[in-house]
Amino acid sequence: YESGVTVFALVVAATDKGVSTQRSNMSSILIVVDDVNDHSPVLSSSVVGTVDELFPIGSIVANVSVFDGDSGLNRLVSFSLENTLVASWFKVDDNGVVRTTQSLVGKGPFISFL
Repeated sequence: YESGVTVFALVVAATDKGVSTQRSNMSSILIVVDDVNDHSPVLSSSVVGTVDELFPIGSIVANVSVFDGDSGLNRLVSFSLENTLVASWFKVDDNGVVRTTQSLVGKGPFISFL
């Protein structure tokens, strides 16, 4: 679908089986092929971030890139942090930007968050 034809224009003819005279008529049909959500999002690569505990709140610590081979609304993705402890320290926005949400002082010099 994503790289092929998405609209087909057809002409359908109907002819009766008249004995003396056959009658016919034609009609145009436009068929629109809708995309289905048949591709999973693919992250570009593993992201590893090193976070200094003195980073101010709101600091960008990573950018996550993703590609989805679908089209239209099926191409849109959202991000979330699955670990609830980590999700309290960081947030990821709709563009895949990961930021600190609180001070990391006392949480260690290195935190693995993805």
